Amino acid sequence: QRQMCKETAVGSSDGASHIMLFHHGDYLGTGTLNPIQGSPSVSRNSANQISASVGSSQATFTWDSAQEKIVMNGDLPTG
Repeated sequence: QRQMCKETAVGSSDGASHIMLFHHGDYLGTGTLNPIQGSPSVSRNSANQISASVGSSQATFTWDSAQEKIVMNGDLPTG
């Protein structure tokens, strides 16, 4: 079964962060194009899905094996 890993990294002193996405150790990219404003809380929902929240904003990142990519649902505050 394929698994999606996650790591978070705070990008700068102004509080901007990126969620860095990995699949079987391969770096896939960041969860959002622009940095997230604030420090997201990230948790694993299942082997192929994580969720992230900042305040009342929430998004899920799910590995879609048919498309062989991660699909984001929801919204996080970016700047």
